[in-house]
Amino acid sequence: MNGHPMPSQRCGTCTLRDTASTAASRARTCARCARIAGAGGVVEVVCLDTNYLILGLVAESAEARELVDWSVSGVPLITPMPAWFEFLCGPATPEQVAAMRAFVTEVVAFAAPQAEEAARLFDAAGRRRSRRVDAMIAGTAVAAGARLATGNRSNFEPFVAHGLELS
Repeated sequence: MNGHPMPSQRCGTCTLRDTASTAASRARTCARCARIAGAGGVVEVVCLDTNYLILGLVAESAEARELVDWSVSGVPLITPMPAWFEFLCGPATPEQVAAMRAFVTEVVAFAAPQAEEAARLFDAAGRRRSRRVDAMIAGTAVAAGARLATGNRSNFEPFVAHGLELS
């Protein structure tokens, strides 16, 4: 758990994001979070897309190196339920699932706040049928106030103008 409250929890001191998608609302600061906060006291959360879950298991890949760096730095790593589903369909062995689960702080359920954000992004980006799952992943990242780590930047670019931050 890295000692940091999850996006769905409150530590009592941090200012957590509600539903707005502004950079200021993504900030979370508190003494408990100070060890991973930058100079401005902002705690960074990274949301992992499916390709980061898959390629994070490949030794010497850029994704694996980033996962280790983030983990060692104490950066909370989350993944949306739709991305976790895609990863599990891999096929992934139980050992691979356990290895990735050791990195992932929280698999974020796809509930009403994530669905509402995904629908907003889907609508704003032109309602293309092929973007529905990507909108679900992007919506989860935005709802959590996290940057999205993905190797498929072109899939998510349409959502950037509407609040998604890419890592």
